[in-house]
Amino acid sequence: MGHLWRAQSEGRGLQTEALLREEPGADDHQVQELLENLRRASVVRRGEQGEWLLVRDLDDLTLAELYATGAYVWPLPDADLEGSDDGWNQAFRQALAGAAEPLAEVTGRSLKSFYLTTGPKCRNDNLRLV
Repeated sequence: MGHLWRAQSEGRGLQTEALLREEPGADDHQVQELLENLRRASVVRRGEQGEWLLVRDLDDLTLAELYATGAYVWPLPDADLEGSDDGWNQAFRQALAGAAEPLAEVTGRSLKSFYLTTGPKCRNDNLRLV
């Protein structure tokens, strides 16, 4: 997204090949899928020459909205991601690190605890999920 934002600030779009060069850890399928998800969410569109153009103001797009455009996985704060040493990725990782502790509290709960607090009651509390 940052590459599209930078291109937009320079008055241009980016071809898929340029995005692949900017993101060496991503393959063509991943980039195409990402761009299609962003297109469906009206964040990007194709220009007349096939370039990708950012059409949404990033000041009005949240990180949560961005992740909702596709089936993306939140990266773990300590994950070793290729290309993650640039300033943009460092900023995202720092922000996500602050969310890791509250997230760990929620994701550390047993599944049974969710079922016990909502939905229909089990007839047999000794049932185990497999």
